[in-house]
Amino acid sequence: MTPAQFATLKAALQADATVAAAIAAADWPMIAANYNAASAPVVSVWRPSIPVAELNNVIDWTAGVNGFQTLSVAKQNTYFALTQGGSVDATQLAVQAGFGAIFPVSVATALAALAKVPATKFQALFTNAGLVCSVFGQTLTPDDVQKAMV
Repeated sequence: MTPAQFATLKAALQADATVAAAIAAADWPMIAANYNAASAPVVSVWRPSIPVAELNNVIDWTAGVNGFQTLSVAKQNTYFALTQGGSVDATQLAVQAGFGAIFPVSVATALAALAKVPATKFQALFTNAGLVCSVFGQTLTPDDVQKAMV
């Protein structure tokens, strides 16, 4: 974590009545566990790396009304270009817009749902208005809590 993130964490901990007793007791493991639990209210954040195989499981590959085979060649090629790296960074606005530009609403909605995951309380603290989390995939350790509170 950066010095600025430690400062943000400290301010949040000091303002959080649910961990006040743990702070007084220097119970860093309890505080870390509290902040590694699901955020409430739930905050969903964009995933920075989604394997293409996961995306492919959501797509209807048939010639049905929402099927990939019914898309124009240009839209199919756009999907292939978007996914050629083996994973997709859903934190990018162009990728988020791409889901809707390529696919019918039902498929785009399913892809967007796959591209977001619930954040922990710790991750929610570092999530911006665009639902991008700067500490995505990280957990708060007791050592981090202690460093923040020093």
